[in-house]
Amino acid sequence: MTPVHTASDYPTTEASRRTAEQGCFGGEGTQSLLGQMDMNMMQLDPKASDTYDNEHGIRGQYRDARKLGRKQRDARQVLAKRGFVGPPRNPIAVGKSIIRTGPIKVLPLSNRLPVSSSSSPSSSSSSEEDDPAAIGDAVATRLSSMQSAATRLLHRANSPPQVPFPVKTPDILRLPEECARCILDWTNERFENRFWNASNDWGMELGPKMGLWTNQAGVAREVVLRGDTKAGFRMVQICFQQYQSIIRTEQPPEMLLKTLIVAFYMLQAGPELGASFVRYSASLFPIVLGENHPISRIWHHINALGVVSIRPYLWMILQAWWESLKQRLGTRHKELAVHRLELIRSLHRFGGLPMMSAKAGIQQMVDDMAADVKYWTLDYVMWAKLELVTIYVEAGLDTEAAELLEDIGRRIEATPDGYDIWTQTVYWYLRAQTMESLGLEDEALESYQARYDACLKAVGPDARHTVRALGELERYNRQIGRIEVADQLRTRFHQGWRIVCDRAAAVND
Repeated sequence: MTPVHTASDYPTTEASRRTAEQGCFGGEGTQSLLGQMDMNMMQLDPKASDTYDNEHGIRGQYRDARKLGRKQRDARQVLAKRGFVGPPRNPIAVGKSIIRTGPIKVLPLSNRLPVSSSSSPSSSSSSEEDDPAAIGDAVATRLSSMQSAATRLLHRANSPPQVPFPVKTPDILRLPEECARCILDWTNERFENRFWNASNDWGMELGPKMGLWTNQAGVAREVVLRGDTKAGFRMVQICFQQYQSIIRTEQPPEMLLKTLIVAFYMLQAGPELGASFVRYSASLFPIVLGENHPISRIWHHINALGVVSIRPYLWMILQAWWESLKQRLGTRHKELAVHRLELIRSLHRFGGLPMMSAKAGIQQMVDDMAADVKYWTLDYVMWAKLELVTIYVEAGLDTEAAELLEDIGRRIEATPDGYDIWTQTVYWYLRAQTMESLGLEDEALESYQARYDACLKAVGPDARHTVRALGELERYNRQIGRIEVADQLRTRFHQGWRIVCDRAAAVND
């Protein structure tokens, strides 16, 4: 069905407006309208014109309108000679013509204008043929028919081509909204079915394997980036194998955040490796959780766009995740605060959040925690400060990092029992990186050694934390030219790394 349009739907010229004001079929109105139709047809793109011809037969209607126009003009001239007044100038008010009274002689109607198909010759009397009112009715009917055809033609000539298929919003623009909706569905379902609760230790209850898996992936990335590709890829393969078991048995609240972090870990180790992990996850979720599961839908979008293309939208996606949890748990939930810090740091590391925004976000959390140390404890406050140092180090702000580390170091030395061993090992690691960037070799080597000693004391020589610290110490010794020491450390690293990988594979089995 052809859509009904009004004059305001189309652009008009001054000539066409004058034509409408004067009346299309009175005086020179018809010629003005037909002339305007000629101009509109000439302005059409030839290809567009051919399209209209094929779809609507417009050119044939145009010829019909011209033919009717000529017949109308001839009829008006005959009526004028016989003393008739033409139809009203307002084309909407076309009806019976106003006829001047008086004795006149007219030609039979059949000799001048064709009659309506509803009128049969046998039913028409001679008196009806000579009746001026009948002539006016016939002319008015023809004028109304011609007006309808001409108006349709004018509207079609000015209307834009119809799109043969619906235009969809690009996936890249729909991604944040679709992912936010999926995240909300996921969190609501998990809380309402009591899979998650609001206790402060929910991460330990629900995601021990997820935290271990993320840490192993991070260590594997570091080993690959140091050039030990074979050793690093063994752990990468184990992480791929473990993931199915994790999402089947746990589905902790931080699963989305941790999976995105690992995706970018893999991307840093190699573009093809990152893309491979995204494809693997996108195919695994529908199998394990079902195609309609919110996480399956999220990873369908991420896989379609690619992990690199979603980088500008990471903040919106993960902010929606954090807000959905905050509504349920509140801002004073300790585990959620840890994930908030991890979220900001990871987004900055992977290019999804500017430096100033990341700094402001973490500084606000540091101030809030420091204002209520009794609730948050010293470890949480110090952890937030160390995350701020991490932002400085990764942004190359070595002076700012060194100043904040000096303050943290004084506090740890003053109350060593107030901070757990992992807070201290992170402090030594960040201090080593900062001293290395500043070119202070002795201070950097001392910090790497202190980190290794702290891990060795806490968890033993074959734990992944200790082996990771050993690898960092080996790399820096090699970098500053202590090759013999570095070779010895490398041998010990590979011995420990085999144990770490075997232990991880056994957990997967």
